[in-house]
Amino acid sequence: MKKPKGTPTIQMTLPVAATPALVERAARMFKEALAGASDADLSSSVTLTVNNLNARLTLNTWDAEGAHAAKRIANVIVSPLKELRERPASQKIAAALSQFGQPLSSLGGCLIVPGEKTPIPLDSTFVSTLDGAAKKLLPDRDFVEGQTEIYGKAIRVGRLRESQTLYARISFDGHHREVPVGDISDDHKKVLFDAVRLDQLLRFGIAGRWLRASEGNWELDPTSMRLVSVAVIEPISGADFLRNLSDSISPATPEEFEEMMEDLLE
Repeated sequence: MKKPKGTPTIQMTLPVAATPALVERAARMFKEALAGASDADLSSSVTLTVNNLNARLTLNTWDAEGAHAAKRIANVIVSPLKELRERPASQKIAAALSQFGQPLSSLGGCLIVPGEKTPIPLDSTFVSTLDGAAKKLLPDRDFVEGQTEIYGKAIRVGRLRESQTLYARISFDGHHREVPVGDISDDHKKVLFDAVRLDQLLRFGIAGRWLRASEGNWELDPTSMRLVSVAVIEPISGADFLRNLSDSISPATPEEFEEMMEDLLE
């Protein structure tokens, strides 16, 4: 059986041998940058492979959460100020890359980012640029965190490997999203799995981050979404809906009706 491989993302190349001390420094830089990119435990979402002749270290991702964290790191490497304007929290990534990249900056290495034709030199200019970005004063209200509810269906639920985070592919507003399942009860997990089999409509409790758009309004960042609750929406006929509505409405008394008319005429 062929061993599964992760998806290669950011690569660091250095024109020196990959000694244990060097690998430890490079791995620390990636580790701290990942910690700045995500609050989740990414131990099963990313791996680091090492080529020993001329040091080449590659960050591999295994799921959507790892890919999202690697993408944020890549954005900071390529265009730090643009990424920080959109996500001020990415200053943690810039700080990690500058601090732990500094000991490697004199070795003549570079960073290769998917989609970029030219390798980015890992030199003193790179380190100082990210150090400045990490210390730059930014607005502290460019994002807010909270919870909301959305309605849709679960298409599938599962994980790539047993040790990885459970993900649900959910459908809402005409879009499909891979959303990590948070710390929900076993009963809620059963509802989720059953809903996939029975094609049921669900109410999802979603925790996430809202970003301030250019127009000034707030938009939910789909990459920050986390499933925190789930409940089945029971179908109801139109007749039953009207009956329930009628039962919940009490008619106004003559006195109340007169008061309402007086209020309208004032």
